[in-house]
Amino acid sequence: MTAKEPAELGRKRRYPTPESMVDGIKEYFQKCDTKNKPYTVPGLCLHLGFHSRGMLWQYEQYDDGAYCDVIGMAKLRIEVQRNESLISAEGQKVGIIFDLKNNFGWEDRNKHEHGGDGGGPVQFTTVYEGKPKG
Repeated sequence: MTAKEPAELGRKRRYPTPESMVDGIKEYFQKCDTKNKPYTVPGLCLHLGFHSRGMLWQYEQYDDGAYCDVIGMAKLRIEVQRNESLISAEGQKVGIIFDLKNNFGWEDRNKHEHGGDGGGPVQFTTVYEGKPKG
């Protein structure tokens, strides 16, 4: 066992195997679909009985990443819903972008190119003003 496992702390895992977590994840998505609610990482965590998102992230590390695929697919399904909402103009754009950045690692990137005309070197010209000394 690794130091990260709750079993070492005297607790049994809520989901002893990745497969045991799959039913809870499917149930969460069905519940959201039935109630026409968006999927959320915190909502998934609550449904699974976790008290924080961090607990879900910890499960990804257990058993040398055995839970990684199960949790990764669930997170991807949530991310896909956000992405589709962003593209189809549904919902609050700023809120969706915030969620994608904070829960799914999205980031803004600005590309700056520094170069002269046609991609050549930058040329500087020094202009002296005023009366020369002498």
